[in-house]
Amino acid sequence: MTILPARPMPRHDRQPNLGQTPSLQTVDLTLTVSGPTEVDVSKSVKLSGRLTPPVSGAAVVIESSGSGDAFAPTTVSVAQNADGSYTAVVPVQSGAGSLTLRAAVAATSTSAAMVSPPVKVYFADYKAAGVQYLSCVRGGNAALDKNDAAVKASNRGALSFNGLKLTDSALAIADRAEAACLREHSWPPSVLANVMDLAVRQDIDADFETQAGKATSITKYNDIVGDSSYDSADRKGGDDAAAIRARLGLPARS
Repeated sequence: MTILPARPMPRHDRQPNLGQTPSLQTVDLTLTVSGPTEVDVSKSVKLSGRLTPPVSGAAVVIESSGSGDAFAPTTVSVAQNADGSYTAVVPVQSGAGSLTLRAAVAATSTSAAMVSPPVKVYFADYKAAGVQYLSCVRGGNAALDKNDAAVKASNRGALSFNGLKLTDSALAIADRAEAACLREHSWPPSVLANVMDLAVRQDIDADFETQAGKATSITKYNDIVGDSSYDSADRKGGDDAAAIRARLGLPARS
């Protein structure tokens, strides 16, 4: 068998493809929050990042999303430097809530489009949260003060056992209402864990206070209110309350 030589490539096939699109340079884009990721609604948020390598004519745009899914360009001004670094300031927000941000650059004649990994910022209305917190705990604190006063009066012989138990029953009702109120509302992430834990502690307290209100003897009463689980829930709830007040700028409970 005769093996034929390979057919030479036609001249026009050996010419460069002048219409071929050149490959675009891949770039890396970062975005970070320069400071805490939870701020009061009265404060702005500083951002920084870098486009690597620097691309002439590539404008960085800050995009935002309330849900974290669909992003839209913002009017946030971005200051870019020749080395690819940039800074931006997200202005004061009109209300509390979470905002997810990312940086984006459009494709240029030499580089591909790119978006940064998202960052999340929470704008907290600490003043409003503080007002709501005080509203939730007001009834429970008032009932606790009455119960404390009743214990002292009972120890002096100035209040009957039944009168003391009535304040325990009232305290149980108030503590359950407080726990429900705390769970009902939204809270800044920085206090959410403490608020939810305080609600749990109040429910535990209410269980013991309900039992105390039904005690058939002072001995049984003392066994209930002296239970270590009751004391533990009360102390941990107090720690939660102190942490919440400090974060929301509220005075300590006297």
